[in-house]
Amino acid sequence: MVLSTFGVMFTPNQEQAARELVRVARPGGRIGDMLRVVGRHIPSPLGLRSPTRWGTEDGIAELLGDRVTALQMTRRTFIWRFASASQYLDLFRSYYGPIAQAFEALGETGGRALARDLLDAFRRHAEPVDGTLLVPAEYLEVIAETTT
Repeated sequence: MVLSTFGVMFTPNQEQAARELVRVARPGGRIGDMLRVVGRHIPSPLGLRSPTRWGTEDGIAELLGDRVTALQMTRRTFIWRFASASQYLDLFRSYYGPIAQAFEALGETGGRALARDLLDAFRRHAEPVDGTLLVPAEYLEVIAETTT
């Protein structure tokens, strides 16, 4: 089995990454991939496709193509749990590479705008339950069976 939770979606050459996923899986092996959406304040570098392509049925079919014999895609939801909106922001700002890089690239003023937008989005989607804020996050689970 070849599994990527977040990493492969950020590769600069998506077609090559898709070929490599198929190459390293044994015949009959499976490929799984879970995706999250990337922040919208920083565009992809010129000439690179958005990592969110890995979270679409069309993008996956295009990337893996006829190199797989079976392709199963299921929309799933992961529930994040936070004590507060600031805990959410601190976690992603400190430990999630794309968000941390966005803050670094945007500088102080842009970073404040990004933080404000992230917190607004969090508050729109967070559901308070028993002193915890629950935030659903949809992802595309992909299971592909390789050819020979």
